[in-house]
Amino acid sequence: MAALLALDEPWQKLERGASLGIVGYGHVGKRLKSVADRMGWSVKVYDPPVAARLGSERKHSFAFCSLEELLESEIISVHCSLTYGAPNPSFCLFDESVFSCLDSSQTVINASRGEVFDWSALRKHLASSNPVNLVVDVWENEPKVDPELLDDQAIKLATPHIAGYSLDAKLEATRMLWQGMADIGLVSPISLHFDHDLAQRSKELTSPVRSSKELLERHYRIREDDRKMRGLLRATREDVDLSFDELRRNYPLRREVAKLEQLPVDEEARLLIKKDVARLLEALTQSA
Repeated sequence: MAALLALDEPWQKLERGASLGIVGYGHVGKRLKSVADRMGWSVKVYDPPVAARLGSERKHSFAFCSLEELLESEIISVHCSLTYGAPNPSFCLFDESVFSCLDSSQTVINASRGEVFDWSALRKHLASSNPVNLVVDVWENEPKVDPELLDDQAIKLATPHIAGYSLDAKLEATRMLWQGMADIGLVSPISLHFDHDLAQRSKELTSPVRSSKELLERHYRIREDDRKMRGLLRATREDVDLSFDELRRNYPLRREVAKLEQLPVDEEARLLIKKDVARLLEALTQSA
């Protein structure tokens, strides 16, 4: 969501009725679809294995699309797991035939795994006259990222595999890890609580915001992540892997917007907040 707002044009397209194609209907894909549905956007979902399973169980209320239909979407966000087995491997799903169907009127966000892209095919596509716009969080051969890719103008935003690096995600991962160890008897089955300073952190939104863009930029500055990654990897081309890891090790703590105390309570401040902010907040919090 932050990438769409930072680029602005994809967000505006979705607001005008363009379609958002989601690749992968797992935890993240479901969450994104829920947010998009609440935003009133047109959504397509591509995930053949899940479609087959849910179809047989009759547990979904929408129609999954084909790959051909997905590639007609103006914005495509990739969240599938990395699989190799037939009949629907995600490894190199975005190959030469897929990239040949995409152009600069579209935007692709890869927040799944680097190997979902065929990077040789991507490089060939980037050298074409009309390449797709890209937001890339996951990379080929991490942490040995090719810094030359960061010089390509088609890559609009580049981040160092930090889509799940919010404080809230880290705490949830800690709970899951502890529970997993408890299930096999390695640790005591206790309830973990992280209340030390979360209450204070959740009060970061202390003044009213007047747009969805301001709301997300205040709490996740995706362009700052992009700037740091491009600057560090360009400056340390011989030690790219160390630089990539450094960005991740020293990544600043940030909260998920849905976990904030979202709005000032006084009525005068509420009157300053545009309807799109309230809509985004509701979409994020209700889908959590």
